[in-house]
Amino acid sequence: MLFLERIYKAPNSVAAEDKPTFYAVLLGGWTGLLVHICFFFLFVWQDVELMVNVNIFSILAWSWYLYLAYKSKWSDAIYIACAEISIHAVFVVSALGTQYGFQFYLISIACLLVVNPSIKVMSGWVLSLFCLFLFAGLYVIFPSATEQVIFEDHVLLIFVMCFLSATFPIVIGIMIMKREFVLQQEALQRLANHDMLTDLHNRRFFYTYLNERHAQAKEKNRSFFLAIADIDKFKMVNDVHGHSLGDDVLVVVSNRLTQLLSKSDNIARWGGEEFMFYLDSDDLKSAFEKLDYLRASICAERFTRKRLNITMSFGLVEVTPNLSVDEAIKIADEYLYTAKSEGRNRVISDSFEQKP
Repeated sequence: MLFLERIYKAPNSVAAEDKPTFYAVLLGGWTGLLVHICFFFLFVWQDVELMVNVNIFSILAWSWYLYLAYKSKWSDAIYIACAEISIHAVFVVSALGTQYGFQFYLISIACLLVVNPSIKVMSGWVLSLFCLFLFAGLYVIFPSATEQVIFEDHVLLIFVMCFLSATFPIVIGIMIMKREFVLQQEALQRLANHDMLTDLHNRRFFYTYLNERHAQAKEKNRSFFLAIADIDKFKMVNDVHGHSLGDDVLVVVSNRLTQLLSKSDNIARWGGEEFMFYLDSDDLKSAFEKLDYLRASICAERFTRKRLNITMSFGLVEVTPNLSVDEAIKIADEYLYTAKSEGRNRVISDSFEQKP
């Protein structure tokens, strides 16, 4: 679909999540129109009057299909395509027999109808079964070959081309559905693991993440560092300036903290104005210095259009193999409480305390 997006921009009325469907419907429409224009000249050349008239009808039908597609009336367009393919298949097989393979287009439309999200489920099933029964009925009613023969030396080639062109939309349709499924799964996973406001990892994901890191560290008999941080007097920001500006502060602070951390570290929104850090540092002193750098950087900046001065307090703990994640979180929270009670805007750990 990326190729189609480069050569034609979808109308503004088409939502981003509907663009794959829009381009798929559009591709099917233009393919159908061009194929039937070719059929028209083919049957004129071979002097098959019935099929010349049928293809005039088909060209008009696919033109109508494209008009509806551009108007985003996809379900109506699909009904038009279903009717045209069914009628066209019946007339071609009645005139030429089943040996040319035009009946395979019924299989194509049946597969795409049953999984197409643009039409109702029951309608899709009914139309799909109709196409399948019609496909089988053509073999029962009409012979393999009739008195009317075109390109007698190339019947097998035409059969193969019809089969391939009929199955090609099925493959494309499945690829589009698979792409949409993967994108939806990724979106759902992101929603499940990230905070909607700040786009940081959420508490549920990060708790699992910390336990995984703890298991890895335990295997290697090494430590990592965990910290809880809190924006000082954040309730006052909400009370004085409103929750909308408070949300802006959370977003800007989150982005800044993410920028300041190294790639081996991680951060999550733990709840409200609280943040949780995973620090991959060599020792407690280096982890402490890293947090103090974050504290000083936040303190030195002015946030949002109100130019607010924001400060943060931190509680830091070393998570050893013998200390569980739950115990470490409890200790870090106690250090954070101490930092708050001793004046805020500071980092406190077991062996260090940094004041502004």
